[in-house]
Amino acid sequence: MPLRTVPERFLVAFTFSGADRALIEPLATALEQRLGEGTVFYDRWFEHFIAGQDGDLRLQKVYGELSEMVVIGVSGSYGAKAWPLAEYDAVRARAMKLRASGEACDAYRILPLRVGDGEVEGMYGNNINLDIRNRPLAETVDLVLNRLRLACPAKAAPAATATTAPAAARHVFLAECTPDLDDDTRPVNRRAVKTLLEEIGWTVLQPQEDEQADYETALRRDLARSEAYVQLLGPYPWKRGNFDRLQFEGALAAGLPRFVFRSDQIDLSQVQPDAHREWLKRPDLIVSAFDDFLVSLKKQLGPPKAAAVDRGGDEDETPPMVRVDIRSANRDALWERVFQWIYLEQGMVSDLLAPDESFASKQVSDPCQGFLIVCDAQAMEEGPQSPREAMVQCRQIQIGVKDATRRPPVALVYWPPPEPSWARLLKTMPPKLHRAQAGNGEKVPPEVTQFFDDVRRAAG
Repeated sequence: MPLRTVPERFLVAFTFSGADRALIEPLATALEQRLGEGTVFYDRWFEHFIAGQDGDLRLQKVYGELSEMVVIGVSGSYGAKAWPLAEYDAVRARAMKLRASGEACDAYRILPLRVGDGEVEGMYGNNINLDIRNRPLAETVDLVLNRLRLACPAKAAPAATATTAPAAARHVFLAECTPDLDDDTRPVNRRAVKTLLEEIGWTVLQPQEDEQADYETALRRDLARSEAYVQLLGPYPWKRGNFDRLQFEGALAAGLPRFVFRSDQIDLSQVQPDAHREWLKRPDLIVSAFDDFLVSLKKQLGPPKAAAVDRGGDEDETPPMVRVDIRSANRDALWERVFQWIYLEQGMVSDLLAPDESFASKQVSDPCQGFLIVCDAQAMEEGPQSPREAMVQCRQIQIGVKDATRRPPVALVYWPPPEPSWARLLKTMPPKLHRAQAGNGEKVPPEVTQFFDDVRRAAG
C-alpha cells in the first residue's frame, strides 16, 4: 500500500480497532479520492510516521492536535483494546477543550460512527452514533464530507453531491529492449510503440534497473497491474542479465496477452548465438514490417475500456469486468489458470488485484461486475491469506448497489488439497455467492460458469 507524505495537518483522521478495518479502509480510500492525497489519516498509509518508539504519542498528537476532524469507529472491540483506547484518550481530551472553545464549528469536529456491536466507556447514550454497516459507501462518504463542511468550512470540499469518479489508469507493459531498438533515429524503435500506446489511452509500465526493489520484484509488480504485454525483439540478445527473456517469461507466467514483434528484415542465418536465433523463431512472435505491426497493435489491443459506471442511458458496449483476488503465496500459478478461464469467455475482461490493493479501493474508481476470490490451503488460517476481509468488502459493495439485479456476484474458488472447509473460509457470506472447488485440469468448474453468467446479468 503506497505511503503518503505527512502533511502539516490532516482534514480527517480515523481512529478504530483493527477488527473493523474492512469497513474503515474503503471509507478512508473513497474519502481521500474526494479530498486529495495526504488529507486523510489512515494508519496503514502513515506507518513510516507512527512506527517505533513514542508511536503512541505521535498518534495521540494526530487525534488531539493535527487533524481538523476525527472520525471514531465505535464498536466493542474499540473499547476493549489497548491501542484504540490510547487514541481515544487523546480524542476525549480534545473533546473537553472543544466544549469550552466558544466556536460553533468546534462542536462538529468529532464524529462517532458505529462499525460494530458493543459499547465504548465514556461514550454516553445521548450520542447519536450513526450505524454505517448497512449504509452504502457513497452515502457514508457524503455524510463525512458534509460534517467536515460544518467543522471546517474554509478547508472542506464543496457540498457533497453525486459525482462520477475519474476513470482509473489502465496499464500495458512495454518491455525494455536492446540499445539498437531504443534508438529513436532507427526505423524500428521502442519510442514509437510507447507513443502509440499513450495516444490510444494506455499508461505504459516498465520497471527500472535503478529501483530500490530488486528487478524481478518490480517486474512481477508491474506485470500484475498490466492488461497486456508488448515487446520488440532484434537480432542481438541482451548482453547483461537476460532481461529480454526475464520479461517475456514473466508475462507468460502472468497469462497476459502478448504482442511480441520481430522485423521481417532480420536475416536469421546471421543471428548469433544459436539460442537467440532459436528464440526469434518462436511461432507466437509477430513477424512483419514495423509500420504494419503498429497498425495491427492499435487494432488488436485497441484503447483501454473502463468498466461502465452509468448504465441508465444507451446500451454500453464495454465488456463486463471480473476482478480477481488471489489468497495464496503461489499467486502466479493460480493466476495463470484463472486468467485462461476469463480470457476464453466471450466479451469479458479481467483485473488482478496487486498484493497492496483491495476490492473496496479499486471499486471506487474502476467498478467491476464480478468478484473472484481464489484460495488454497494457506487461506484456511487467519492471517494475510485469509479471504475474510475481501468477503466483507464484497458484501458492503453489494449492499451499496440499490438495484439488486446490478449487484456484482462473488465466486470463491478453492484449489485443493486438502478438502476445503467452507465454514472456515466463509466467515461472512455476501449475497449472490458461488463457491467452487477447482480440479487439477483446465476445466472450468460449473459453479464458475454460473458465476460468469451472473456477471453478465449484473452488467445488463
